[in-house]
Amino acid sequence: MNLFRKIILRFDRSFLRLRTWIWRRKAAWQAWVNGGNASLIKCSVEAPLRINGRGTVILDDTTIGYRLGPRVGNGESVLQARREKSLIKIGKNTNINNNLTIICNEKVEIGCDCLIGEEVKIYDSDFHGIHPENRRGNKGKIASVTIGNNVWIGSRAIILKGVQIGTGSIIGAASVVTSDVPENVIFAGSPARLVQHLVSNDPSKGSIE
Repeated sequence: MNLFRKIILRFDRSFLRLRTWIWRRKAAWQAWVNGGNASLIKCSVEAPLRINGRGTVILDDTTIGYRLGPRVGNGESVLQARREKSLIKIGKNTNINNNLTIICNEKVEIGCDCLIGEEVKIYDSDFHGIHPENRRGNKGKIASVTIGNNVWIGSRAIILKGVQIGTGSIIGAASVVTSDVPENVIFAGSPARLVQHLVSNDPSKGSIE
């Protein structure tokens, strides 16, 4: 029985590696077909990934998808760099759960060592004008989004245009972030507000009151 289990586990691991390779190649191919450029440097794709748009997507030693997370088979993440000069960049050792959506007209940059929950959405524009007379055919305001290193973003959070999130901070689940977040704090709510300052583990840096 133990031998049979070992054989099944070995087959399962081989299947998972093959599936990851297929999802990664498919994402790169989709980017190329759409006129964009995808650089997947040591990227591990554990759930379906779609990259489209005419811009550039750079994933540097990033893990996208979690096979034990919800809806892994159809938990597709979408990275859309819409314009030729649009850039989506995600840093090293950042782990992303299923169903991430990033739609970028200018720039969305995520740092290293970040944790991003399921169904997180990041947008760097309004997509439409505010006033009724120009709501259609108007992309609205566009402003880059920057997320620092070691940031934890809870599931179903929404990060909107122009937001900068400081290193070490936490965004609560289902929060809507509309303004900048300082370093080493917890922001939560809709719209997200300061909930708590975090204390540094480094004695030389002292506590954050």
